[in-house]
Amino acid sequence: LVGNAIKFTEAGEAVIQVSLEAETSETAWVRIAVKDTGIGISQEHQSKLFQAFSQVDASTSRQYGGTGLGLAICHQLVQLMGGIIGYEPNQPQGSCFWFIVELKKQKTRACQTEAVAQATLANLRLLIVEGSAVVRQSLRCLTQAWGILTDEAVNSTAGLRAMQTALIQGHPYDAILLDWQLASNGAVWLANALKADLAFAQTPIILMVPQSQQDKVETVLGIPANGYLHKPIRASGLLNCLIQVTNRHLLQLPSPQALTQLPQKVVKPLKILVAEDNPINQIVTLNQLQMLGYQAECVSNGLEVLEQLSEQDYDLVLMDCQMPQLDGYKATQELRQREGTRRHTIVIALTANALLVDRQKCLAAGMDDYLSKPIEQEDLAEIIHRWTNAVEIVRPPIEVHNGQQKVPNSREDRQVMDWERLERVTRGNRKIQQKLLQIFIEKTPEDLQAIERAIGAGDCAGLIQFSHRLKGSAANVGAQALSEIARQLEEDGRQNQLAEAQKRAANLSEMFQQVQVLFNERFSSSTR
Repeated sequence: LVGNAIKFTEAGEAVIQVSLEAETSETAWVRIAVKDTGIGISQEHQSKLFQAFSQVDASTSRQYGGTGLGLAICHQLVQLMGGIIGYEPNQPQGSCFWFIVELKKQKTRACQTEAVAQATLANLRLLIVEGSAVVRQSLRCLTQAWGILTDEAVNSTAGLRAMQTALIQGHPYDAILLDWQLASNGAVWLANALKADLAFAQTPIILMVPQSQQDKVETVLGIPANGYLHKPIRASGLLNCLIQVTNRHLLQLPSPQALTQLPQKVVKPLKILVAEDNPINQIVTLNQLQMLGYQAECVSNGLEVLEQLSEQDYDLVLMDCQMPQLDGYKATQELRQREGTRRHTIVIALTANALLVDRQKCLAAGMDDYLSKPIEQEDLAEIIHRWTNAVEIVRPPIEVHNGQQKVPNSREDRQVMDWERLERVTRGNRKIQQKLLQIFIEKTPEDLQAIERAIGAGDCAGLIQFSHRLKGSAANVGAQALSEIARQLEEDGRQNQLAEAQKRAANLSEMFQQVQVLFNERFSSSTR
């Protein structure tokens, strides 16, 4: 099948895809498809497929040669294995031959190459700049299975933007995989631009080239590179090259016997996009995802969501409903129009409103499900599993050693701050708790002033917007009393009760001051 795909494809690609159709405890039904972008087979000639000494068109025999036995032999082999074989057009051009067979499972799933990669390259940050969606998918499957944090760009402009964004966010890439055949001589432009910028000059560049073209790339094009990978890329070559250019050393692995005893449940690699404009909520959600074993990207409004989704596909989008410029409802509606029947990206609404009418509004906008804020990690894990069939990771319980005993909370303290909530969303990480509350204390005065201005101007819409925002961020850090007052203010705005809202605003400021006092008391030793 592969030989035919290559023979009848003058330009484009021939791809082998393997997927799981069904499984039992001992066997798996596996579908293997060979797709190409070649000359294809007309519908009138498809009936001749898999017949001995038959070719779909006499002209192909003269041009390409062959006896017409290849497909018939494939058909017999698959039948002897108890499987089925078939054909379907590969849209928009070419052919797809596939077969499904039942195979016995291995007794052990331990893989030495994968174990080496996971031990050595876990949490490496890698940017893949590649125009082919098939190649990106192949590289993504490999790198994510090794624990590498991978982002993708489809062209040189998007690649440079990704490098700049990662640097601004404080998470620069450790290496970049760059296809030398990017459109408009993009590889040459991007590699030279990175090497000329002091911020990126030391980032290793690995060029992906056909073996026959490496001399041309090195001598004629002069692309500055730290390493080369020959296409089609093999796992061992990619592993060795990444270890070499990032100066990582092979870590000591457990024995083969111990490898067979490693936990079998792992998190299914997922590309997750978080759309949230509130920095507090961003940190909480990204931290919760990380503790569940997922790495996610984050944007702050609906326009950025659509831009990201136009550049690459995601398995799941966690979409805040209330965002500036373009809210979650409209962003989802636009996404559904763009996707049509071609694709359906799972969108989970994040909303601070838990009423039935709000759920109906989410579903009417095209969202698939919703989570009520403040989000509990267990609810987040359950909804990801439900919509993606992700498997929960097996890991030992997280123990927190911060060198300090927990300070018991008085009843008055608990009315102001729900420290247990903060413990849950951070899994007891004191540094994250401090960071969250510091950002909250820095950002909240802006919301308080905006609420006061809205009340003074008789702006009910503004009162609803900023009270809603404060309600969510306060609940996420455990400032429950403050969140409740913000909720009441939001309701005052909906009921056009500005006189009542003015009274509550004073209580809001007073409660915020109490939160500041408790923060200083709890983290005073950390800030000295």
